[in-house]
Amino acid sequence: MDTTTTTSYGTWYTVTGTVSPAENIAVWIGGSDSEWLTRVEESGALDEMEAAYYRAIQAELPEGVYITPGADFIGPALGTVDEVELDLSAIVEGIDIGQIVERFDPDHTDAATDPRYPGQTPDRM
Repeated sequence: MDTTTTTSYGTWYTVTGTVSPAENIAVWIGGSDSEWLTRVEESGALDEMEAAYYRAIQAELPEGVYITPGADFIGPALGTVDEVELDLSAIVEGIDIGQIVERFDPDHTDAATDPRYPGQTPDRM
């Protein structure tokens, strides 16, 4: 039986200074037009943006390191992950929230033909 030790590398707050990934998205879109914000919320795009943000972060983490649904960073015991690769703040800061927001903007009604998303269909975005 594998008895790998899991270590906490920090919480979202200790890494970013904000409460959660959802807060980062909310801050990014917060100054937008109130009617657009309503469309984002009612269309479910906000949930899609948050999920895409989590996936983007996970994709950049070193192998074996994960962001949990509660936004904690966990992985194998310290010393088993290259510390240079584990600059969590830099990883999070390197994610382009604007691109994620644009991708799930509810005003983009024809994503299947939008050249920004080749091969994407609304159900695969």
